[in-house]
Amino acid sequence: MKQTVVHYKAKPAAIAENTKLLENVFQELHAKPVDGVRYLTLKLGDGSYVHFTITDGDGVNPITQLDSFRAYVSGVRDRIEAPPTQTNDVTIVGNYRMLAP
Repeated sequence: MKQTVVHYKAKPAAIAENTKLLENVFQELHAKPVDGVRYLTLKLGDGSYVHFTITDGDGVNPITQLDSFRAYVSGVRDRIEAPPTQTNDVTIVGNYRMLAP
């Protein structure tokens, strides 16, 4: 199991577009479920985003293969203020009804 957290801040003028592109990813996931992955995205009040992904195994994250995700990452550098930070050094300390067991 691999856990990844990605954090970045969107440019104010790009928040609506970034959110819409992410909503498209979740719509595709619901329409075409992907096994072996759990994914959560939060938009904070300051325009920053936090993505939390749990994947089975250490292979390629299947979300990155979705057309909607490819559309999201296309041009993402133009929508954010600075390069995103990413860590795989993530430990879930507690989970109450947020993430599936």
